[in-house]
Amino acid sequence: MTWTDPKQLKKQLMRLWERGELLRDAVTGKERFPLRLALKSPNSADITDHFEAVRAWATELASTKFVRVEWQELRH
Repeated sequence: MTWTDPKQLKKQLMRLWERGELLRDAVTGKERFPLRLALKSPNSADITDHFEAVRAWATELASTKFVRVEWQELRH
Protein backbone atom coordinates (compact mmCIF):
# COMPACT_ATOMS: atom_id res chain seq x y z
CA MET A 1 0.00 0.00 0.00
CA THR A 2 1.74 3.09 -1.25
CA TRP A 3 -0.82 5.80 -0.70
CA THR A 4 0.28 9.42 -0.47
CA ASP A 5 1.19 10.46 3.06
CA PRO A 6 1.76 13.94 4.57
CA LYS A 7 5.53 13.69 4.01
CA GLN A 8 4.97 13.15 0.29
CA LEU A 9 2.62 16.15 0.14
CA LYS A 10 5.31 18.28 1.79
CA LYS A 11 7.82 16.95 -0.73
CA GLN A 12 5.59 18.14 -3.59
CA LEU A 13 5.43 21.61 -2.04
CA MET A 14 9.18 21.70 -1.49
CA ARG A 15 9.71 20.87 -5.16
CA LEU A 16 7.59 23.88 -6.13
CA TRP A 17 9.50 26.07 -3.68
CA GLU A 18 12.92 24.89 -4.85
CA ARG A 19 12.00 25.57 -8.49
CA GLY A 20 10.97 29.08 -7.46
CA GLU A 21 7.38 28.67 -8.57
CA LEU A 22 5.78 29.67 -5.26
CA LEU A 23 7.95 32.76 -4.90
CA ARG A 24 7.40 33.71 -8.55
CA ASP A 25 3.65 33.50 -8.00
CA ALA A 26 3.92 35.82 -5.00
CA VAL A 27 5.77 38.39 -7.13
CA THR A 28 3.56 38.12 -10.22
CA GLY A 29 0.32 37.94 -8.24
CA LYS A 30 -0.71 34.61 -9.72
CA GLU A 31 -3.22 32.84 -7.49
CA ARG A 32 -2.08 29.25 -6.95
CA PHE A 33 -3.86 28.54 -3.69
CA PRO A 34 -5.81 26.52 -2.85
CA LEU A 35 -3.26 24.22 -4.44
CA ARG A 36 -4.22 20.78 -5.65
CA LEU A 37 -1.53 18.19 -5.08
CA ALA A 38 -1.17 14.74 -6.60
CA LEU A 39 -2.68 12.12 -4.32
CA LYS A 40 -2.39 8.37 -4.71
CA SER A 41 -5.41 7.03 -2.92
CA PRO A 42 -6.75 3.55 -2.15
CA ASN A 43 -8.69 1.76 -4.85
CA SER A 44 -11.90 -0.24 -4.33
CA ALA A 45 -10.01 -3.44 -3.54
CA ASP A 46 -7.88 -1.64 -0.94
CA ILE A 47 -10.99 -0.27 0.73
CA THR A 48 -12.54 -3.72 0.87
CA ASP A 49 -9.42 -5.63 1.92
CA HIS A 50 -7.77 -3.05 4.20
CA PHE A 51 -10.64 -0.95 5.52
CA GLU A 52 -9.02 -0.04 8.85
CA ALA A 53 -5.74 0.94 7.16
CA VAL A 54 -7.67 3.13 4.70
CA ARG A 55 -9.57 4.74 7.57
CA ALA A 56 -6.29 5.46 9.42
CA TRP A 57 -4.75 6.89 6.22
CA ALA A 58 -7.73 9.19 5.61
CA THR A 59 -7.73 10.33 9.25
CA GLU A 60 -4.01 11.12 9.10
CA LEU A 61 -4.43 13.20 5.93
CA ALA A 62 -7.48 15.03 7.25
CA SER A 63 -5.71 15.92 10.49
CA THR A 64 -2.60 17.26 8.72
CA LYS A 65 -2.08 20.94 9.41
CA PHE A 66 -2.78 23.25 6.42
CA VAL A 67 -4.31 20.41 4.38
CA ARG A 68 -7.95 20.36 3.40
CA VAL A 69 -9.37 17.09 2.17
CA GLU A 70 -12.35 17.29 -0.16
CA TRP A 71 -14.58 14.29 0.35
CA GLN A 72 -16.69 12.74 -2.37
CA GLU A 73 -19.32 10.09 -1.73
CA LEU A 74 -19.56 7.38 -4.37
CA ARG A 75 -22.04 4.56 -4.65
CA HIS A 76 -20.88 1.49 -6.46
